[in-house]
Amino acid sequence: MSDYIERLRGELLAAEQRVPRRRNFGPAMAVAALVAVLVLGGIAAWPEGRDDADSVSTPARRAQTWNVGHLGDSIAPTMRRRLAAYGVKATVELHGNRMTISAPIDVTPLTVGGNLNVFDFEAARIGGPDPVSLATAHARNGLTMQVHRGYYALRDEELFGNTGIARVRVRGEGVVITLREWAQQRVASIPNSHHVAIAIGGRLVSIAGASTELSISRTDDPRVLAAVLNGGPIPVQIRPE
Repeated sequence: MSDYIERLRGELLAAEQRVPRRRNFGPAMAVAALVAVLVLGGIAAWPEGRDDADSVSTPARRAQTWNVGHLGDSIAPTMRRRLAAYGVKATVELHGNRMTISAPIDVTPLTVGGNLNVFDFEAARIGGPDPVSLATAHARNGLTMQVHRGYYALRDEELFGNTGIARVRVRGEGVVITLREWAQQRVASIPNSHHVAIAIGGRLVSIAGASTELSISRTDDPRVLAAVLNGGPIPVQIRPE
C-alpha cells in the first residue's frame, strides 16, 4: 500500500505543477488526498463486524461444581462472602445438593474449611513446650495440632473461634486479624507470660505474644487466607465433582 501512496503522491504533485498557479492550493490538495487514501484504506482494512468494545479482552469464566449435600443453604452464602472479599465477580448457584460457581478464576483455594481456633497456649497445652510425634500427641487425648516440626496436644478450651474476628487484612506475606471487643478482652485476660496460639484447620499457624490484634506472619497466599477468614468457615471440606 505504501508504493501506491507514493505513486499517487507523485502524480498529484506533477498534476499540480501543470496547473497555472493562481492560488497555492497544490500542497494542501496533495495532503488532503493522501489523508483520504489513508482513511479509506484504514476503513477497508478494519475487520467486518469489529467493534471497539470487542477489542477489550475480558477473562473467560469457568463453571465449577461441588457436591455440598444438605449444607448448601449455609455454604453458598459463605462462598459469596469469600468471593466478594477476594474481589472477584462470580455467581454461586444451588441445584439440589450441587453448588455451581462461575468465575474468571479457579476458586478451589477459596473452598477450604477455614475453621479458626485461638488458644491460651500454655493453659491449653498438654505436655511440655516442645512438639512431639503424631503418635505421642494422639496418646495425650487432646486436640492434635500440627506444626512444621511435629505436633502438640491441646485441651479443647479455646478462647474463641471465627466469631471473634472483626476483620482480616493482608500485610506483607501474612495477615493481620482485628478482633471484636469481647475477643480482645479474652486475650487481655490471659497471663502476661503466656502466648496466643492460632490454629486454622487443625494446624497451628502462629504462637506469639498476647495482643488485641493477632497476626500470621507468613502464609502461602495471604489474599486467599484473608478472604476465607473474612467470609467465614465452611462446616465440611467440599471437593469439586
